[in-house]
Amino acid sequence: MNNKTTIILLAVVAVLVVGIGVLTLGQGGGQPAATTGGTGTAPGGTAPGGTTPGGTDPAAAGPATKLPAKTTPQKWVETYYGAILKGDYKTAWAMQPAGNKAQGDASAFGQTQQTYGMKSFKVTKTSTTPDGQTVVECQQDLGPNGTWVTSWVFKKQGNDVVVASKQTNMAP
Repeated sequence: MNNKTTIILLAVVAVLVVGIGVLTLGQGGGQPAATTGGTGTAPGGTAPGGTTPGGTDPAAAGPATKLPAKTTPQKWVETYYGAILKGDYKTAWAMQPAGNKAQGDASAFGQTQQTYGMKSFKVTKTSTTPDGQTVVECQQDLGPNGTWVTSWVFKKQGNDVVVASKQTNMAP
């Protein structure tokens, strides 16, 4: 094999490697696309826990998801994951942040949740930020799909408490 053929083969291999890398990154590299708003594929939502889509204009996502009066954020999160475990995907889908719901319907959400195979969940921490938001942290056991952690943020909007966001990542 001469030098010209070797250079051409190396160039072809380089192009293939770059192409595979782009395709893998574009699909989340097998990991959910969890961002401070993003959506991907993981436990309790459209993304692990169903995160608000990155880059989605909150105003375009629709009305905020409001908690019923006297429902605490921790109880909301427990009800959400309990619904998923029971296969009540329509209820769980409706409990997500508005941005997550804007990414698909309850049927697609349910199909995604079935592939995750959540076995159990537990609330690991509830706290209040200096600006008054409530943060509920939760861990989901997805069996062979690993352990995932989700951070839910709730805020006051007028007299209501709304689901502000949800971010999910694979547990460290």
